[in-house]
Amino acid sequence: MRFTIIGIIIMLSSVVAQDTLKTELKNVQVLPFTTTTEIKEFMKSMAQELGVKCRYCHNPNNLASDEKSNKRSAREMLRMVQHINGNVMDKLELRSISCWTCHRGQERPDKKD
Repeated sequence: MRFTIIGIIIMLSSVVAQDTLKTELKNVQVLPFTTTTEIKEFMKSMAQELGVKCRYCHNPNNLASDEKSNKRSAREMLRMVQHINGNVMDKLELRSISCWTCHRGQERPDKKD
């Protein structure tokens, strides 16, 4: 019985710790991150792949806001990339795609000729 109680305490503390991490970020709907450090590194890379600054998608006074259409579009693009990687690239054992695959450092990908 003693070991069961200790196990329950450990499990509950783990759940509380995860809930604490989840509250660090606001309005994260697609990305799997739970800390500002993780998301800042990803966003920095994403901004470079698109050739934009953070304010292209975000309101600098409220990063969680969805007021900018570019943020909503980026969220849909991330869902698309996750779908392609999980359902196509992984199954074919091919290298994952990223924003760079199409954007090549530009806000908008080149249109086909």
